[in-house]
Amino acid sequence: MKRRDFIRTPVGAAAALALPSRARAGRVHVSEQSRLRAGFARLDLQPHISSKTPFRTPLEAICAVLASGETTVCLVSVDLISPPQGEAIRARIGIRLGIPPENVQVHATHVHSAPWAAREGAQVLSGLPEALAAAAARAASRAVPVAVRAGQRDVGQTLSLCRRGDAGPDLGVQTFWYGYTFRDGDDRPDASALVNEMRSRWRGQAPEYRAGEHPVWFDGPVDPLVQALELVGDDGAAVGCLVRFSAHPHMADHCNPWRYDADFPGVVRREVERRRGGPVMFLNGACGDVVPKEHLRYVVDPERVEPLPYAGPCWWLQPAEEAEQLAEIERIGQAVAGAALAALEAQDLDTGRPLRLAAGAFACPVDPHLPRSPREAELLQGALAVEYEAARRQGSPLREMRGLANRLNWCRWAGELGFEHLSDAERAVGEKRLPLAAVALGRTVLAFMHSEVMLGTTLALRRRFPELDVWTMGLTNADAGYLPTREMVDEGGYEGRSTIFSADAEDVVRGDVTTLIERVFP
Repeated sequence: MKRRDFIRTPVGAAAALALPSRARAGRVHVSEQSRLRAGFARLDLQPHISSKTPFRTPLEAICAVLASGETTVCLVSVDLISPPQGEAIRARIGIRLGIPPENVQVHATHVHSAPWAAREGAQVLSGLPEALAAAAARAASRAVPVAVRAGQRDVGQTLSLCRRGDAGPDLGVQTFWYGYTFRDGDDRPDASALVNEMRSRWRGQAPEYRAGEHPVWFDGPVDPLVQALELVGDDGAAVGCLVRFSAHPHMADHCNPWRYDADFPGVVRREVERRRGGPVMFLNGACGDVVPKEHLRYVVDPERVEPLPYAGPCWWLQPAEEAEQLAEIERIGQAVAGAALAALEAQDLDTGRPLRLAAGAFACPVDPHLPRSPREAELLQGALAVEYEAARRQGSPLREMRGLANRLNWCRWAGELGFEHLSDAERAVGEKRLPLAAVALGRTVLAFMHSEVMLGTTLALRRRFPELDVWTMGLTNADAGYLPTREMVDEGGYEGRSTIFSADAEDVVRGDVTTLIERVFP
């Protein structure tokens, strides 16, 4: 596939600050002209949300403007499930700051208890491009020379888990969003209750959500790093802070009735700001298959159980007590904040961190076999549903029904995503151009990617650049659904089938991100 040209902002005098080699990366002398400057601003999202849904906690956007030499970058993080109006926001901020739109990165924290157009209609949000441009201008006006303190803390598997795992020979690899249980004296999440629920539901019975005699451990690898970067003015006061952790902020989404809530990212921001001062931006890592490790009692809401032929993960669980759920949000947020603070306290300030950017739009291959029309998708789902029902009535083994479930998932989710995200021209050429960026501050590199990126992408990039502190973020500037790795596509299951992208798409995207990182670390 032909590579698209990257866009690298001119660095002028800052070009002389390029690190001589990765091995020699460290403190370097910088002129006052090339010294890093930073400013932050906060935006309350409530005035821009038209909905009758009440707020439990505020939803926010944080803007950070970073400048060094002739390079200026604007980072925006919003408490929404997907980046809203990415192109319009980037263009508006670019005009306001006098920088190319490619220098603006609009990231969504992926908070599930934020406005969903699918739930509340397409016109839930209003006026965001103008409001965020004004916030970015405020951040730029507050920019001052800063030193940087950056660190990370390995929290292991204490706060998150991989939601994909082996559910046994009859169900194979499956995804379970939440509803894990824990056995006495063991902190490994047990999915046996969810496996029993899936088995009973696939057979057309009432969901049997109860732990089995034998555990089904979901203890695969996770992204264990809490990463933090603090920007400190010459007066010693914090100008702002970035904190990154990888896990789905979907805990508040379980509560019933549903309310707007910033989930654990809101707790992280509150606690880090309370201790360090200055606005705090939360960046969610590549969290497509990573969720918080919740210690919680769940019950099935029978009114929300979706009838067959739905064969995806269970989403109709809710906490037995809402207070327990809110306490878990607080616990996990406090723990992430504590790890970020500990990481920062162990680091010295550094004034020699030049800012570099490489960004552009790159071609990402799409699945050529997606349904071409809603009518075609309807016909496919109808045929598969008949086949599924016949298999169920005949008492076919669940391992045979698993293949049907995978195809139903693909037809339903990938088909719907295709109609939403792909134009006829993109279908014809078999690719969709989507934004990618690498923003470097010394040895810390922020890799911004579109869509829901998976854990495997993070781990592969860290192996490729072991001498750098690589932060991976998905859901930036655009969201076209899941971007599964080749292994996940081969395994099947929810994310591996619920995608508009081709099987090699993650390889292509990771290759393009690798190129961008190499551009900012020549």
